[in-house]
Amino acid sequence: HDNRRDPLTGLLNRQAFYDDCLMFDKNISAVASLDMNGLKELNDGKGHLAGDEALTRIGECIMEAIDKDTQAYRTGGDEFLLLFFHDQEERIIKIGKQIKENVIRSGYHISVGYAMRAKDTELETAISESDQRMYADKARYYQESGRERRRR
Repeated sequence: HDNRRDPLTGLLNRQAFYDDCLMFDKNISAVASLDMNGLKELNDGKGHLAGDEALTRIGECIMEAIDKDTQAYRTGGDEFLLLFFHDQEERIIKIGKQIKENVIRSGYHISVGYAMRAKDTELETAISESDQRMYADKARYYQESGRERRRR
């Protein structure tokens, strides 16, 4: 049993994220925040097993898209974070788009935001900026899809 792994998705877990942020702080050049759209609706309508299947598939979609310089974590229910160990913004954008495309092909939806990190920027600041962009992407998704956004 690997206590750094999320048992559902196989991605690294929240504790691994915290540990890696401390250990590799100076090497992290960007972050991405990802959040599944519609998990509560799926759980309420089809049951938690269907939600678990969706999260498992999203974990696979993330792993299919990232590269050797990127680390993926499931940090909460339907929340994921990526740490990037390179500063090539085009690659980061491409990975985010690839994850979204993979997830859509799987029948689900995910919102993505990212932030580049300047050398003097605290990691928490970059994560906050990434989260803000992800929430803006989520708002666009719900507005464009016409679906009701259900909060927990």
